[in-house]
Amino acid sequence: MTLWLLTRDNTFLFVMLSGVVFFGWGEIFSLFPSTLTDTFGEKHATTNYGFLYMAQGIGSIFGGPAAARMHEAWGSWVPVFGVVIALDVLTALLAIGLLKPMRQKYLRANASN
Repeated sequence: MTLWLLTRDNTFLFVMLSGVVFFGWGEIFSLFPSTLTDTFGEKHATTNYGFLYMAQGIGSIFGGPAAARMHEAWGSWVPVFGVVIALDVLTALLAIGLLKPMRQKYLRANASN
Protein backbone atom coordinates (compact mmCIF):
# COMPACT_ATOMS: atom_id res chain seq x y z
CA MET A 1 0.00 0.00 0.00
CA THR A 2 2.88 2.35 0.69
CA LEU A 3 4.24 1.93 -2.83
CA TRP A 4 0.72 2.31 -4.20
CA LEU A 5 0.29 5.58 -2.31
CA LEU A 6 3.71 6.87 -3.38
CA THR A 7 2.91 6.23 -7.07
CA ARG A 8 -0.45 8.02 -7.05
CA ASP A 9 0.88 10.56 -9.59
CA ASN A 10 1.73 7.82 -12.12
CA THR A 11 -1.58 6.59 -13.54
CA PHE A 12 -0.24 3.35 -14.96
CA LEU A 13 1.58 2.29 -11.78
CA PHE A 14 -1.34 3.36 -9.62
CA VAL A 15 -3.76 1.21 -11.62
CA MET A 16 -1.39 -1.78 -11.67
CA LEU A 17 -0.67 -1.54 -7.95
CA SER A 18 -4.41 -1.15 -7.23
CA GLY A 19 -4.83 -4.68 -8.53
CA VAL A 20 -1.99 -5.91 -6.33
CA VAL A 21 -3.40 -4.17 -3.24
CA PHE A 22 -6.92 -5.49 -3.75
CA PHE A 23 -5.58 -8.95 -4.61
CA GLY A 24 -3.80 -8.92 -1.26
CA TRP A 25 -6.98 -8.03 0.60
CA GLY A 26 -8.61 -11.28 -0.53
CA GLU A 27 -7.02 -13.25 2.31
CA ILE A 28 -10.01 -12.49 4.52
CA PHE A 29 -11.90 -15.12 2.51
CA SER A 30 -9.12 -17.70 2.10
CA LEU A 31 -6.44 -17.50 4.79
CA PHE A 32 -8.37 -16.17 7.78
CA PRO A 33 -10.88 -19.04 8.10
CA SER A 34 -8.18 -21.71 7.92
CA THR A 35 -5.88 -19.81 10.29
CA LEU A 36 -8.79 -19.31 12.68
CA THR A 37 -9.59 -23.03 12.70
CA ASP A 38 -5.93 -24.03 12.98
CA THR A 39 -5.44 -21.63 15.89
CA PHE A 40 -8.60 -22.16 17.92
CA GLY A 41 -9.66 -25.64 16.83
CA GLU A 42 -12.62 -27.13 15.02
CA LYS A 43 -15.06 -27.29 17.93
CA HIS A 44 -16.36 -23.74 17.51
CA ALA A 45 -14.98 -23.02 14.02
CA THR A 46 -18.28 -21.88 12.51
CA THR A 47 -19.09 -19.61 15.46
CA ASN A 48 -15.61 -18.10 15.37
CA TYR A 49 -15.88 -17.60 11.61
CA GLY A 50 -19.23 -15.89 12.14
CA PHE A 51 -17.57 -13.40 14.48
CA LEU A 52 -14.75 -12.89 11.98
CA TYR A 53 -17.25 -12.20 9.19
CA MET A 54 -19.29 -9.94 11.47
CA ALA A 55 -16.17 -7.89 12.20
CA GLN A 56 -15.70 -7.42 8.46
CA GLY A 57 -19.27 -6.15 8.16
CA ILE A 58 -18.88 -3.75 11.07
CA GLY A 59 -15.64 -2.48 9.53
CA SER A 60 -17.39 -1.87 6.23
CA ILE A 61 -20.18 0.07 7.96
CA PHE A 62 -17.93 2.30 10.06
CA GLY A 63 -14.77 2.37 7.91
CA GLY A 64 -16.17 4.41 5.04
CA PRO A 65 -17.66 7.19 7.17
CA ALA A 66 -14.55 7.29 9.38
CA ALA A 67 -12.33 7.62 6.30
CA ALA A 68 -14.59 10.34 4.89
CA ARG A 69 -14.43 12.30 8.17
CA MET A 70 -10.64 12.02 8.24
CA HIS A 71 -10.53 13.25 4.64
CA GLU A 72 -12.74 16.21 5.54
CA ALA A 73 -10.57 17.03 8.56
CA TRP A 74 -7.21 16.74 6.77
CA GLY A 75 -8.26 17.73 3.25
CA SER A 76 -6.42 14.84 1.63
CA TRP A 77 -6.59 11.08 1.25
CA VAL A 78 -2.86 10.67 1.96
CA PRO A 79 -3.23 10.79 5.79
CA VAL A 80 -6.20 8.42 5.56
CA PHE A 81 -4.11 5.86 3.69
CA GLY A 82 -1.26 6.55 6.13
CA VAL A 83 -3.54 5.46 8.97
CA VAL A 84 -4.49 2.33 7.01
CA ILE A 85 -0.82 1.52 6.36
CA ALA A 86 -0.01 2.02 10.05
CA LEU A 87 -2.87 -0.28 11.03
CA ASP A 88 -1.62 -2.88 8.53
CA VAL A 89 1.82 -2.77 10.16
CA LEU A 90 0.24 -3.02 13.63
CA THR A 91 -1.79 -6.02 12.49
CA ALA A 92 1.34 -7.75 11.19
CA LEU A 93 3.17 -7.09 14.46
CA LEU A 94 0.23 -8.42 16.48
CA ALA A 95 0.07 -11.52 14.29
CA ILE A 96 3.75 -12.21 14.88
CA GLY A 97 3.87 -11.18 18.54
CA LEU A 98 0.52 -12.50 19.81
CA LEU A 99 -1.14 -14.84 17.33
CA LYS A 100 1.95 -16.90 16.52
CA PRO A 101 2.71 -17.74 20.18
CA MET A 102 -0.99 -18.44 20.82
CA ARG A 103 -1.09 -20.79 17.89
CA GLN A 104 2.11 -22.57 18.95
CA LYS A 105 0.71 -23.01 22.47
CA TYR A 106 -2.56 -24.40 21.09
CA LEU A 107 -0.76 -26.81 18.78
CA ARG A 108 1.54 -28.05 21.58
CA ALA A 109 -1.44 -28.56 23.90
CA ASN A 110 -3.33 -30.53 21.27
CA ALA A 111 -0.40 -32.48 19.83
CA SER A 112 -1.26 -35.52 21.92
CA ASN A 113 -4.90 -35.60 20.71
